[in-house]
Amino acid sequence: MQADGTPFSFSRSEVRALLLILLAGLVGLVVGVRLYRAAFPEASIDFKVSREEAQRLAGVFLRQQGGGAFDPAVYRATTVFRHDDNAKVYLERELGLGQANALMGSGAVAVWRWESRFFRPLQKEEFRVSLSPSGRVIGYRHEVEEKAAGANLDRAEAQPIAENFLSSLGVPLAEYTLIEGTTNKRDNRTDHTFTWERNGFKAKEATYRLSVTVQGDRADGYREFLKVPEAWQRDYQTLRSKNELTQTVAMVLFVALGIALVVVLLTELRRKQVTWRFGLFAGVLVAVTLIGAVLNSLPLTLAGYPTQQPLSSFYAGQVIGAIIGALALAGVIALIGAAGETVYRQGHPGQVAPRKLFSAASLRSKSYFEASVVGYAIPMIMLGYEVVFYLLGRKVGVWAPAGIKHTDAVSTALPWIYPLTVGLQASIFEEFVFRLFAIPFLRRHLKSTFLAVFLPAVVWAFGHSNYPQQPFFIRGVEITVVGVVLGYAFLRYGILSTLIAHYVFNALMVGLFLFRSTSLYFWTSGVIVVGLMLVPFVPSALSLARRRFEASPDILNAAASGAVQAQLEVSPAEAAPVQEAPAEGVAPDVGEAALTPGRVKAILGVAVVSALLLAAVQVERFLDFLRFDVNREEAVGVAEAFLKGRGVETSPFRRVATTSLHTGLDVRYIWRFAGLDTLNDVYQRRLSALSWQVRFFRPLQKEEYTVRVGPDGALQGYTHAVEEKAPGATLSQEEAMVVARESFKKRGVSLDPYKLVEATNHKRDNRMDHVFVWEDSTTKIREGAFRMRVTVQGDEAMGWWVFFKVPEAWEREEMKQTLRQTILGGLLGLLIFGVVVYLVVLFGKQVAGRAIRWRFALTAAAILAALGLVGKLNNLTTFFASYNTTQSLANFLTRAVATNLLLGLAGMFLLSAVLMAFSESLYRTAFPERPSVGDWIRRIRGRGARIVLRDALLLAYAACLASPALGRLRDLVNVLFRVEAGRETGPAPFVTAWLPALDGLRDGLSDALLIPAAFALVAIVALRYLKRPVWMGGSIAVFIILGAGAGAKTWAAFFAGVLGPALSLAVAWIAVAMLYRHNLAAYVLTALLLALTRAGWALATQADGFYRANGVALLALAALPAVWYFTVAGRRTTEARALKPLTE
Repeated sequence: MQADGTPFSFSRSEVRALLLILLAGLVGLVVGVRLYRAAFPEASIDFKVSREEAQRLAGVFLRQQGGGAFDPAVYRATTVFRHDDNAKVYLERELGLGQANALMGSGAVAVWRWESRFFRPLQKEEFRVSLSPSGRVIGYRHEVEEKAAGANLDRAEAQPIAENFLSSLGVPLAEYTLIEGTTNKRDNRTDHTFTWERNGFKAKEATYRLSVTVQGDRADGYREFLKVPEAWQRDYQTLRSKNELTQTVAMVLFVALGIALVVVLLTELRRKQVTWRFGLFAGVLVAVTLIGAVLNSLPLTLAGYPTQQPLSSFYAGQVIGAIIGALALAGVIALIGAAGETVYRQGHPGQVAPRKLFSAASLRSKSYFEASVVGYAIPMIMLGYEVVFYLLGRKVGVWAPAGIKHTDAVSTALPWIYPLTVGLQASIFEEFVFRLFAIPFLRRHLKSTFLAVFLPAVVWAFGHSNYPQQPFFIRGVEITVVGVVLGYAFLRYGILSTLIAHYVFNALMVGLFLFRSTSLYFWTSGVIVVGLMLVPFVPSALSLARRRFEASPDILNAAASGAVQAQLEVSPAEAAPVQEAPAEGVAPDVGEAALTPGRVKAILGVAVVSALLLAAVQVERFLDFLRFDVNREEAVGVAEAFLKGRGVETSPFRRVATTSLHTGLDVRYIWRFAGLDTLNDVYQRRLSALSWQVRFFRPLQKEEYTVRVGPDGALQGYTHAVEEKAPGATLSQEEAMVVARESFKKRGVSLDPYKLVEATNHKRDNRMDHVFVWEDSTTKIREGAFRMRVTVQGDEAMGWWVFFKVPEAWEREEMKQTLRQTILGGLLGLLIFGVVVYLVVLFGKQVAGRAIRWRFALTAAAILAALGLVGKLNNLTTFFASYNTTQSLANFLTRAVATNLLLGLAGMFLLSAVLMAFSESLYRTAFPERPSVGDWIRRIRGRGARIVLRDALLLAYAACLASPALGRLRDLVNVLFRVEAGRETGPAPFVTAWLPALDGLRDGLSDALLIPAAFALVAIVALRYLKRPVWMGGSIAVFIILGAGAGAKTWAAFFAGVLGPALSLAVAWIAVAMLYRHNLAAYVLTALLLALTRAGWALATQADGFYRANGVALLALAALPAVWYFTVAGRRTTEARALKPLTE
């Protein structure tokens, strides 16, 4: 936006440009309006009943069930619109939109539904009724408690009940064939599910099915659905994986742009060139609209409300989450806006300064008028362009899903808030990143306007590649053109033009649903949306009506830059470092951190007491018995031998082995009602706590095997995944049960004490699959029972699994989160967010005050990134654990490298550099009289630090004894307050790596850098800004109490949650205040040796020789500093030497 000194003066070129843009906009609008439906056809939905009518009809249907026993008036009700997207996409792609619309619109295939939910808080029983847009019942579910009483009918007795229910709905049963059935034995009733398939109906390969559930003697469940072939779903996922890959690559480039933004922000902060008003204003605006949108949509969230949670707690969680999320987004936008405004101000001095965009002088300027006109014309151009793009694209095979002419936003009190929020968030965030920051930044460094416009447009566009449009790149190509147009508009007319254009287009597209309604209220809401779009143009319209624009050079970036520079000249002292080390030129002696003889004796005493405590106090812990008798390679060998024994040729398959810990709510239940001894005994004898999961797979093939091998090398079970169409036997339930029993018999398991509680059969194209579940009727823990499950696929028995079934009522009570817990957890989240914001502000002040020295930080971050790379390479053994066989191998490899390697290491490097720089600067400025980190590094590398190193080693080795002793004391606290299962002993670490010892060393070295830095950051901030002991103690107490209160359900758990952390913090405070003090080497060595000894001991106590050797290696590495001290450092003198600190 150029400022002109002559009121209401336009040059010919300016007039010509505006007229051409307006003409293009008019053409785009005409084309868009006339051909929109042709380019973006909508799915056929004939709404004969409204949301309110659907809810009323659902209530009428509900009264007819259960002999009139159900009264919907006593329940809360909510209704939302849902659709089966899988079926919709299948029909559109396989049949074409015309035939798909004929099936979906006529109701022949139930894709659209009004879903009404009737529920009561804290009550399991609820109802869901689904109606088609025409008002036909297409779904029903009555959820009751597992223990609810009912009839115990066999399948033959229950089937007529299901058939009568279908007849009552007008379903012609003669046109359907029964294909599947399930029986589920509850405590006080028997449930059955029956599935029918429509005869003679196929949509390509898809069939249409009906499912009815009979609970006791009552039909309590019904569903209509299109059974989409599994092969098609896999093919479609393969297709979509290309979209996801493209988006991932774009995200890598986006993160690179983000890193550049952070670097620019830090650099300009140091130069004191950053202003915050514009970014903060934009962030607050987005935050307010986001919170408003969440509050406006609260009634819709009831569709997903978990009834085991009080409604007040649910609402509180939604609101608190919205506030924290909105504040976080506001902070991110403020940072992006500040960085973007700085480079924009420096690179475009003739444009209106962002912070002056909405000043009185700017609103009356010609440049504001031009930007507004262009901002409103571009969306009209975009509309016409996209219409033409997809009309032409369809001729060459471009596919886009049909639009849906309904959204639940119409059911909110203020439906116009939804398009307003979407428009504002997208326009502000994306325009700030890809236009306001990226274009000036790239233009400065690439010296090319075209590349500066084109590259951000590509990254922005292909970041939208995850949309379903095909081919996978088409969305990126489409939006790249839009991005280039916005980029050149930004260069010519400024950021206001693209903000208006982006907001107007998004808000208009999202808000179209308001104008499709016949409701006056919705039309009024649509007018509000349009009116809000026109608000930015009002000042220009007034100036145009007065035929006078005002020109003021004060609104330009050049004036803003001058103001910033003038401020620097007025207060040059602020550019000096916050605090520097003493200016004598001689570094303080690190020997000042040496301990007195009395404190050395205290350390030795702590070590002795800790050793005695570990020896004398034994506390049983859950899973103490876990040991690995076989390593990863041996587990793979066991699995391969098993498969070969079954005649499987394993050579074509790739292999990957991971460990899996199988614990859940059953642990709490057994411990609470039977004790820790029984819990450990159960997991040793009956349940599998841990297993090797050995997977055999081939890329793009559904067939794969997963063999579960216990840590002792025994076979626990296996699964064999095959295609739905794979051939196999078609056994009856009785025949399949014989196969299942035989499989257990071969494994030495007797089913005599067990009763069958669940039997399911699934009709496949060329076989019948069965699932059976038996329950131990002789051994129970209160109302919980042991169960065994097996799958018979054709005539192949597999998937043997023993598990413990906890009572449903207990599980619901256990999962309940009270209002108190939600509020305390929310307050804790807000406090943590406040601390993070404070630290960000403090870091900014350190940067602006030139207190940051990056050399050490960047070196440490590079070391950490290198250690991260070593870890990733050492764990390539599990690289394919997350591989989905619907992806091509090249696709998976590219995405894995992009996300795990590039993004992961880049993120680690950036965060580590910031942490290290921040901590080092705080320590140096808080204790200028003490040796800096640089002094310590150079002193340790030199000679004469023997006493300090001795103290550091004593402290670190004492901590290796004190830390597990402290853990033992916390175990005693848990036992005293009966906190479930105490502290769980997990499996040994790093067992899946090529070399576990290498992972242990990498972990120790990373801890040695990160933990002291993080500890120093927190401790120094607390000491410096919470100077009074009362404030510090109160702050710590608040955090501990909120954390304990948010997780505790009983007073005992609360006190244990307070005492455990309080005990640890008290010990840490005493150790730091009296022993560690300013001995930086002690902190580093303690973190290193703790990591090495913990991992080393865990591996050295395994039964497998390979793991024991790795554990011994780690323990030897932990002893190495002491050996070095007595052999190398012992020969050095203890004279203190004056050394210069590290310089930047």
